[in-house]
Amino acid sequence: MSGMHVGLVAPSCSSVDGCASETREVVEVLAGGLRASGHRVSLFPAAAATSGSASRDPAHETVQVLTAYDAMPDVDVVHDHTTIGPFLAALRRPELPLVSTSHEVFDSGFRRLFTAVARTASVVCVSQDQRRRALGVPISAVIPPGIDVDAFPVGAGGGGYLVFGGRMSRVGGAHRAVRIARGAGVPLVVLSRLRGPRERAYYREVVVPLLGSDVRVRAVADPAELRELLGGARALVHPVQWPEPFARIVLESQACGTPVITYPVGASTEVVQHGVTGFHVHDVPEAVATVERVQELDRSACRELVSRRFGTTAMVRAHLQLYARLLEGETTNWRSPAPRPAS
Repeated sequence: MSGMHVGLVAPSCSSVDGCASETREVVEVLAGGLRASGHRVSLFPAAAATSGSASRDPAHETVQVLTAYDAMPDVDVVHDHTTIGPFLAALRRPELPLVSTSHEVFDSGFRRLFTAVARTASVVCVSQDQRRRALGVPISAVIPPGIDVDAFPVGAGGGGYLVFGGRMSRVGGAHRAVRIARGAGVPLVVLSRLRGPRERAYYREVVVPLLGSDVRVRAVADPAELRELLGGARALVHPVQWPEPFARIVLESQACGTPVITYPVGASTEVVQHGVTGFHVHDVPEAVATVERVQELDRSACRELVSRRFGTTAMVRAHLQLYARLLEGETTNWRSPAPRPAS
């Protein structure tokens, strides 16, 4: 299908983590891919949210989303990546074909929200693990976020260090990453992206006491610096203990040719191919023992897998297929199994 006009609505902030920069990056990559495929795209908000308190105010995002819908009178389909947007669309622009992607874990609250969203929109999950947790929610497609692989140069991994770049929380596992690197006798670079008071408190109370000369903390804001750090790392350490719907840093690491050591929870089992692009481990001692094994892996295989499965081309193709189905009148393919009643 060519010549489609797609309206993309990106979040200005996340109710949990502050500014949702990762989601905006996903939306921007999708916008670029759609345009490269010959489609017209209206992207809102096109610019990053401000760092002031207004960007964290739900009313601020509501106004932004309403403004976006009012500015898209001639789109063929709207793809909304916000939580509030589909509800506003149902009230403001009920005639618009609507796609809604959830980037959050489907807990009981989000299942209620997206059960309501699915009445007027095609709901998309970003991983199979996330879809399995959407108990009873009608889901139209599972489409992983993509990245522009060409923007990530392959690194040789000769820096002699490990990298941690996950969520700064106990379930994200920065403290486990320090113990893994220290146990393996390898320096660690911690990419610090502190989002909100909870993450700052965890960092101050749990991570800081573990720091030493073998651990560097970097507040990375420049994409080129991030790519250089990932490309020079021996491996990315990603010891998560929560059902993470998707981790962009895992894709970015593999795009640079850097394998990933991760716990097999959430989307990690789908993104990291054990023994090919990294390893799945279950605790700190096993991760320590695995650090030496990453040298056995072919860094070009990491790059190839990301390019084939999670590159812009694959993401755009899947979205265009969904948009076409929606415009043809099909909204939902299947429903996640509903929870069984207690016996």
